[in-house]
Amino acid sequence: MTKIVQIDYGEGQIYEGEVKYEVKDHTDRQGTYTSPLPHGQGTMTYSDGSKYKGEFLEGVPQGKGTETLPDGYAYEGEFKDGVPHGKGTETLPDGTKRMVGEWKDGCVNGQATLYHLNGDKAYEGEWKNAKRHGYGTYYYSKGEIYEGEWKDNKREGKGTLIWPSGIKHIGEFKNDVRSGHGIVFHPDGRKEEGMWHENKFMDVDESKKN
Repeated sequence: MTKIVQIDYGEGQIYEGEVKYEVKDHTDRQGTYTSPLPHGQGTMTYSDGSKYKGEFLEGVPQGKGTETLPDGYAYEGEFKDGVPHGKGTETLPDGTKRMVGEWKDGCVNGQATLYHLNGDKAYEGEWKNAKRHGYGTYYYSKGEIYEGEWKDNKREGKGTLIWPSGIKHIGEFKNDVRSGHGIVFHPDGRKEEGMWHENKFMDVDESKKN
């Protein structure tokens, strides 16, 4: 049986929407009684000021919905077991997109796109537990572009870094900086190949320098 009701849980937590009546196992003097559970479409306002509006399944957010935090940040998309899970969009208080992609167990996981505060695309690629992890492209605010491998939010592995001037570095990265073998291509055709350590050029293979 589905019915629209309002439930006051106390301390500022209120639910309004569809419910499902659950039959309790024990009885009181009036006999067996039922307790309403949010089930279907509804809105839950929590004691901290956050709010969830969308689908519920036996008391928890499940399906499509929107969660809005007290500071105005919001997530709109799919939920499972009460947390973001599936495809969704995170927005800033002014409605600007901040993140669009896949969530799992409450965190960004899988393919997702992060946007700068001005609305420009910042990162597009793979994520793991809300960190850039795997393969992706980052568009820096000063114009640099990095495309390659990431680990725990840092550039790690093989990648390509391009500056606005046209200079391009293709090589290995470690702990977010150039480390290992790499090749630098200049707009005028010059090429430098050698080893980097903590973002510093260490030596050149003269046989491969043009």
